[in-house]
Amino acid sequence: MAERSFKNIGTTTTLLQVTRPAAQTFPIGIKTPMEFGGNGNPYKMHTTVPEQVNDNLRNMILTNRGERIGKYDYGANLRQILADFATNTDVETFAMQSIMATVEKYMPFISLDTFEMKNLPSTRSAQAKFQIDIGYSVSKIGANNQKLKIILEVMG
Repeated sequence: MAERSFKNIGTTTTLLQVTRPAAQTFPIGIKTPMEFGGNGNPYKMHTTVPEQVNDNLRNMILTNRGERIGKYDYGANLRQILADFATNTDVETFAMQSIMATVEKYMPFISLDTFEMKNLPSTRSAQAKFQIDIGYSVSKIGANNQKLKIILEVMG
């Protein structure tokens, strides 16, 4: 075969249009609390890594020690710490230390940035209600300045 040049084949009157399929999102994990899903999924799912990390962090912080089978020290144990609110004046420090210890052990890729705890009016008698706001970053996935808001009611 002889060598040919593209200059000798003429010009086309229509442009070839390439259409790219819409970017598909794939489920990464089940969203909690669990809800019935759609799009062929039995449950609502997370489709981004930052969403899934946020959900996993929330679940870990809300878990009390001894609740997770096989991992007796998993969780921040906040309900027990916050139940001592009336007798302990430094409950915020204990809560922060507990959260930091469990994150360092089970999710060391998370960098904890900020912590704020507010005492909210409770809707029930003999209970205390708290709002905890945590700021964190996961630099490996580019998720900076993430926020997690937790509201807990505990027996006082």
